[in-house]
Amino acid sequence: LDSNYSEKPSTDPTRATEPTETTNATEPTETTNAVQPAEATEPTKAPAPVTSLSVKAVKNTIYAGKTTKVTAAVKNAVGNTVFKSDNSSVEVVKVKGNTAEIKGKSGGSAKITATNNGVSASVRITVKKNKNTIKVKGLTVRAKAKAKTVIKKTKAFSIRSAQGEVTFKKLSGDKKITVSKSGSIVVKKGLKKGETYKLKVSVTAKGNKIYSSLEEKATINILIV
Repeated sequence: LDSNYSEKPSTDPTRATEPTETTNATEPTETTNAVQPAEATEPTKAPAPVTSLSVKAVKNTIYAGKTTKVTAAVKNAVGNTVFKSDNSSVEVVKVKGNTAEIKGKSGGSAKITATNNGVSASVRITVKKNKNTIKVKGLTVRAKAKAKTVIKKTKAFSIRSAQGEVTFKKLSGDKKITVSKSGSIVVKKGLKKGETYKLKVSVTAKGNKIYSSLEEKATINILIV
């Protein structure tokens, strides 16, 4: 072979050049941090109003048979206010709105409680007994010198407007003159004729639920005949 021979590039049109492969083609980028739509939130509910309550009496002390009023100051009330007494002798007689009328039926005290929506407050009411209205006056009576004399209560005492049972007790006087618990007077014989003897007696009206006990004193003049 000729040493100067060299192979020439082929000019064969059928030998096509293969396309070059793209080895580092960029793939479409996935979105990994996509923004999610916000969830809807319920509106915040306002807290329920809180009920508060206080009570006050027009008079904390009354006399038996009389009345007073207790009023409840209520904020955020729910329904009606209820009033109760813990003593039947101090009675809730009428309720209008947030005010109760309280009556003292007899001496004593009670706690009056007002309640609304489970909230309560109390005030104490004291009931005093009325002063007994007994009126007593000693009278002048006669007794025999030579015989025992029994003098009825109605002859020796003037008693009016007594409240409760009335009892009697001798305070002073001659030892021959006695007084029973019921007010009967016994004068034994032997006292000096023509003399007047003074008998001092305690007269007590016991009272009742409305009236207190009261002691009065009376002097009876006993003329010996």
